[in-house]
Amino acid sequence: MKWKKLKELLDNEFPPMAAILEDYIGEQVDIKENINKIMVTLDLTLNVIAQAQKNNVDLIISHHPMFFGSKDEILKKDKIIKAQYKLLKNNQIGLYVIHTNADYNPNSIAYMQALALDLINIKQSENNTHVIASLKETLPAFEFAEEIKEILELGDIQFRNNFDINYPVKKVLIASGAGGSEINMMDDSIVNLIGEVKHHEWVTSKDRGIKVIEISHFSENIFKSIVKIFLEKNTKIQIILSEEKNAYKLH
Repeated sequence: MKWKKLKELLDNEFPPMAAILEDYIGEQVDIKENINKIMVTLDLTLNVIAQAQKNNVDLIISHHPMFFGSKDEILKKDKIIKAQYKLLKNNQIGLYVIHTNADYNPNSIAYMQALALDLINIKQSENNTHVIASLKETLPAFEFAEEIKEILELGDIQFRNNFDINYPVKKVLIASGAGGSEINMMDDSIVNLIGEVKHHEWVTSKDRGIKVIEISHFSENIFKSIVKIFLEKNTKIQIILSEEKNAYKLH
């Protein structure tokens, strides 16, 4: 498939305008004209690049950018990223990034997480940055947390939380990635499922009695399935998913 046509499809589904202004999205390593095989990944690592080489991939679509900032400056200062970049260039593997334009579009990562968790009464925020939904049945927090780990394939990690693990969970807010700013500070009955929470957000939420579970940034791994399903529905390109392990460990 011609890259120009494929880019049109991707940009219609994940509009660049939906990304936050300071985000680094789009083409980050040159993409060739004809695309026959794509790998979708959450993160770009040396291991992911090795998988792409082994599978003769033409294009990697990544959720998290390779370059957060000036490409030229990063290539001067960061030897690992420079090595990754050279590997991709030498093997003619392009890189296209769909970041916050996947987080904040109507079929957002948070929305798809809610569907995967079989939640009901799902309501997206006006700007799609988070969803609020309900469990079909009330569950103790510790039991719901285990369901999240299993369904979102998060592995053997330990969530951080700031409330009693026996608390009966019925209503949740989901904000993927570094979504601590989306924590609902007005309703202490909501359990906030956040990918990553900053220190001051923990302090503020704890002080107000707001319940938070940090489910790790790796919970965005569902991005791969979202893109794969879309591409298989709209193209005949072969799509494979990277094999990644959660970088968070249980200590």
